[in-house]
Amino acid sequence: MMLTADYSFQFIDWWHDPVENEAFKHEGNLSTHMLNLRFSLGLDDYWDMTIEQPFIKRCMDWHRDESSEHHRTECSDTDFYDDHGNLQARGGILGDTQFKVRYLVENVGKGLGNRFFIQGGLVVPSNYTLLSDPFFLKEKNEGTYDESHSHSHRHFAISEGIYKASFGLEFFQKRSTYPVFWGITSKIYYPLKENKYGFLSSVNYDFSLFLLSGPPFNHDVKSESFQLNSIGLGLNIKHSDFAEWDGFEVPNSKSTAVTPMLTFTFASLNRGSFGFSLNTSNVSTFTVGDDVLDGDTQIWGFSLSYRKSLDKIIDNLYWK
Repeated sequence: MMLTADYSFQFIDWWHDPVENEAFKHEGNLSTHMLNLRFSLGLDDYWDMTIEQPFIKRCMDWHRDESSEHHRTECSDTDFYDDHGNLQARGGILGDTQFKVRYLVENVGKGLGNRFFIQGGLVVPSNYTLLSDPFFLKEKNEGTYDESHSHSHRHFAISEGIYKASFGLEFFQKRSTYPVFWGITSKIYYPLKENKYGFLSSVNYDFSLFLLSGPPFNHDVKSESFQLNSIGLGLNIKHSDFAEWDGFEVPNSKSTAVTPMLTFTFASLNRGSFGFSLNTSNVSTFTVGDDVLDGDTQIWGFSLSYRKSLDKIIDNLYWK
C-alpha cells in the first residue's frame, strides 16, 4: 500500500483587449490551490489500483475598477447566481474522483532496466460545476441573445461535471549512468457523454517526460534523515480539443499547454520521500471566458509532494 499527498499552486496573470459592451482592457489573475490525496493498493505482483481525490480552490482577482459581466473578484467555493436569481455555478472544494487500475507488463525489480505499465480508469465528476452555458452559444446561434441586457455569469468551476474514461501508458528505465532514472507517461481522458446541463468536455491528451539525476552528493541510504536524493527535469504537454455547450463549440477551449519543470526529491530510509517542483507554462489559448482576442498570460506554479510506502498486506485482497 502507498499513500501520497500532493499540494500544488498555480498563478495566472492575464489581460486581453476590450470585448463587446465593455470598452476597456480586461485584466486580472487566476490562482488555483489543489490538495490531491492518493491511495494505491497492490492486488498482486502485476496489478494495482489507485483512488485519487483532489480538493481545489480557484480564485479570480479582477484588477479593474469597472464592473464586468464576465469577471469579478470571486472564488470557486461559493455559489454564483445570474441576474435572474438562477444558480449558474455551484461552489465547493471537492474535485473529481479518479479510479485507476494498472498492469505491470515488464519489470526488472530493483535492478537496472525497464518498467512498463498499461493503465485504465474512470473519472467520476463532483457536483461543483457550471450549470449553464456562460457563452450563451445556443441563444446566439438562434438569434435570441439580447446584447443590450446584462448577462452576468461565471466561467470557471472546479469540475467539468463529466464522466470520463482514461487510458494510459507508462515507461521507466533505471540506468547506471546519468540520468539514472527517466520515464515517459501518456494519458487520454475521453468524455463518455454530455452532462445534464448540456456540456460536453474536451478530449484531453497528456504527455510527460522526466529525467532524474540520482543522488548528487554522498548519500547514506540507511539514514533516517531526509537527504537530497535527486534533481530532475521534466516536460509536460497537455492538449485539449474543442468542448461543446448544447452542441456548439466553446470559444478558446481548444488549446495546448507546454510546461517545463525543475524538481528536487528528498528521501529518508523509513520516513518516505518529499518532493518540490517549480514550473512555468506556455498556453496557446488561455480561456478567461471571452472570444479569441489579443492578450497575454504569464503562468507559473509550484508543487509539494509526500509519498510513503506502507509495508502491509491485506490478505483477503491479495491474489495468490
